Amino acid sequence: MKKTISVILSVLMTVTAFSAVPFSARAEDVVTISSYSELKAYSDNYDHYDSNTRIVLTDNIVCTDSNWEPVLSLRGIFDGNNYSIKGLAVPEGYGDRAGLFKTVAYGACVQNLTIEDCNIGGRYNVGAIAAENEGTIKNCCNKASVFTSNNNTYAGGIAGENKGTIENCYNSGTITANSTLGYGGGIAGGNYGTITGCYNTGRIKTTGEAYEYVGAKTGGIAGYNHAYNAYSPIITDCYNAGEISGNEEIGGIVGKSDPGAVVVNCYNSGKVFAEGAGVFIGGIAGDTRGSVRYCYNDGEVSSDKNTTYLGGIAGLMTSSGENSAERIEYCRNSGALSLSGGASYIGGILGSNGCLVSNSYNTGNITVAATIGSSVAGGVAGPKTVKVILKSAEWSAAMAALQLIPVMTAEPLKLKARALITTGSP
Repeated sequence: MKKTISVILSVLMTVTAFSAVPFSARAEDVVTISSYSELKAYSDNYDHYDSNTRIVLTDNIVCTDSNWEPVLSLRGIFDGNNYSIKGLAVPEGYGDRAGLFKTVAYGACVQNLTIEDCNIGGRYNVGAIAAENEGTIKNCCNKASVFTSNNNTYAGGIAGENKGTIENCYNSGTITANSTLGYGGGIAGGNYGTITGCYNTGRIKTTGEAYEYVGAKTGGIAGYNHAYNAYSPIITDCYNAGEISGNEEIGGIVGKSDPGAVVVNCYNSGKVFAEGAGVFIGGIAGDTRGSVRYCYNDGEVSSDKNTTYLGGIAGLMTSSGENSAERIEYCRNSGALSLSGGASYIGGILGSNGCLVSNSYNTGNITVAATIGSSVAGGVAGPKTVKVILKSAEWSAAMAALQLIPVMTAEPLKLKARALITTGSP
């Protein structure tokens, strides 16, 4: 009898302890959150909820303290329900992985959420929605300031590192990576996965001095498009209108893109310029080894630093030669390009080095005012380019019909790209 009573008391104590959380996963696996206290309770008890649980906001959340502890992992669905979380404060001195979530796990999803009116900082990977995304983040917006302070760290408006999919999201917050080896991007600091239909209007910057061609990577969409192991990253149908600056590899869309990585159907209208060394600077990509296709730059690209590679589409691109699949094609630049540092290279499409440039053209003004040493300029590309292929006047007319038009309807704003091109790749 005593043993039976003991078991009953144990069960009652367990139920009582769990009911202290102001919500629980019911039979339909839906949990609603309408206050900051409920949001914190969810964070404290995240492991009670598995991949079948849907967390739903039913009101705007206003955070009432400055010590948010990120949710360790999301395994189900977090639906913002088109509400916002305001004042989500993570102090700059916070350690590893800062954001609403530390990790959005594979198969999990965050959707329909805005983060605003706050500063989110940390020493290592930081993103307003998630420090690391392995699942899906869609229809989300960041209006908060995001910053990191340690070397070799990622700062992004939506995610610090993206290894999953980010779609139809945008950032208007200021993103800062305060380190020599930082990675800063309007959507993700580092991208290993897919970013599609996203845009940035926020100020993106990295600080710290580069040394021996090693420094930060800064882009309007992603700092680094990183092809690593089985990852084949792609950035597609995105655009940037924010101001981008950094100390090494700087691009309107991406700072650096690896072999096997792809940037396609993207547009930049933001100003791109060097702060610090500023070695590789481009309207779309600063330094790319991967393909750049169907992209358009209308933003000003400039540098006053020595030994700079600057291009309307890419500052530097290298590939395995004329037959390589990795190339710049179907791109155009109409942005003004200017270079006032010495011993540098500038081109309307490509600053310098070996890759195939095909079916691309420049109408932007190119200004060179070198003060030290000599600089080399080209209407399409600087020196060492493997081959430049330009088609007839009919091609120019087709390129003029390439319309990358931001259609400002509802949030999140989506890039609508219409490529009226019927000719094939050479």
